[in-house]
Amino acid sequence: MILTFNDVITEAEHAQIMQAVSQAEFIDGKATAGWAAREVKNNTQIKSGTDAIKTVNEIVLNALRRHEEFRAGTQPKQLHSVLVSRY
Repeated sequence: MILTFNDVITEAEHAQIMQAVSQAEFIDGKATAGWAAREVKNNTQIKSGTDAIKTVNEIVLNALRRHEEFRAGTQPKQLHSVLVSRY
């Protein structure tokens, strides 16, 4: 089942995310691919450990934690980091 959720982040949070992404360092997506996927993966992603990905992670994960529908629909035991890719 695929669930969708509206209004997870605010407009201000969206602006912060877009600002962080616009200044982010992107690396080859093959860096996180398994051995089979490396042959076909064709994307870039924000380098882990950078201020940009930390900002995006903080905003998105906090937004998901406070979103009642998301919590009720998924009942997450744990939320992990976000990976930002571009194609």
